[in-house]
Parts: sequence; structure tokens; C-alpha cells
Amino acid sequence: MKKEGSTDTKIDELARMVAQGFTETQKDIQELRDELKGDMKELREELKGDMKFLRGDIDIMLDHHIGTFRKDYDELAARVKKLEQVVLHQ
Repeated sequence: MKKEGSTDTKIDELARMVAQGFTETQKDIQELRDELKGDMKELREELKGDMKFLRGDIDIMLDHHIGTFRKDYDELAARVKKLEQVVLHQ
């Protein structure tokens, strides 16, 4: 029988404490994983909303630039047509 305070008893207590520490650490890590998964899911949904909003803004800006380009193109085409008439009918 082991007497109280013996080296074997202290080693057994230490082993139980270490095992308990690992078990608690494992539980803490799992809780953190679950919390992070929830946070990531919320962030992903938030980003999806932001992307839809930004896409609308990008579409508006693109339409504006296309309109500006189309106007410039039409003006240039009219000028070229006038030049063609002058040059070709001389």
C-alpha cells in the first residue's frame, strides 16, 4: 500500500492533474472552434450583403462610364463623317 505523500502518490496526482488539464484544454478549444464557426458564418453573410450592395454601385458607375464613352464616340463619329465628306468630295 502506498503511504500518503510518497513519490508514487505524488506522481499519480500529477498524472491526474495533467490529464484533467488536457481534458479541460480540449473542451476550451472545442468551444472556441464552435464560437469561431458562428462568427465566420455571420461574417460570410455580412460580406455577401456588402458584395451585392457594391455590385449595384459598380453597375451604376459602369453605366455612367459607358454612357460617357457612347456620347464621345457618337460625337467623334459625326466629326469623322463631316471630314470624310469634305475630303472625298473635293
